[in-house]
Amino acid sequence: MPSSSRTAEPAATGTGTGTPTPGATLPQRDIKAPATRGSYWARLPVPLRRTLLLVGIVALWQAYASLSDVSPLVFSAPLDVAQAFFEGWTSGELARATVLTLKILGIGMAIGMLAAAILTTLATWTRIGEDVLVLLTSMLNPLPSIAILPLAILWFGLSETALIVVIANAAPGPSRST
Repeated sequence: MPSSSRTAEPAATGTGTGTPTPGATLPQRDIKAPATRGSYWARLPVPLRRTLLLVGIVALWQAYASLSDVSPLVFSAPLDVAQAFFEGWTSGELARATVLTLKILGIGMAIGMLAAAILTTLATWTRIGEDVLVLLTSMLNPLPSIAILPLAILWFGLSETALIVVIANAAPGPSRST
C-alpha cells in the first residue's frame, strides 16, 4: 500500500523510548502551506476588500436617497453630507465647534480623573474613604452616566457646565467598580 505524504516518519531516537537523543537529527520533511482557496474576492487584500465594501455601501446610500421620496431632513444623501462638511470646515464653524467640544471633554475628564484619584487614594488609605467610595458606588453604578444629564440641565441650565458635570460623573466609572 503506498504511503501518504502526511504520515509521520519515526523520530531519530537512540534510547528506544521515543524521545530524541541529544545531537540526533530528525529527517527533514517538505511541508507546504495549503493553497489559497476561495473566490476571487477572498484573494484580494483585506484593505482593498473593505474599501470596496465601503464604496458599495455609500453608493447604495446615495442611490436610496436620490431615488426615494424621503425628505433630506430625515435621510441625507452622502453627497449632501460631504458638501455640508466641506462648507463647515472651510467657514471655520466646524473647527470652532470641534475645539469647543474637545475643551469641554478635556475639562470634564480632568475633573473626573482628579475625583477618581482622590476617592481611590482615600479608599486605599482610610476606612471612611472606603465607606464613602462604596456608598457612592452603590448609588451611582445603577445609573447610566447619561441619566445624570436631565438633573444637570435642571441644576445648571442648558450650558457647558451641565455637560462638564455629566462627563466628570462618567470619568471615574472604572474606579467605582472596584
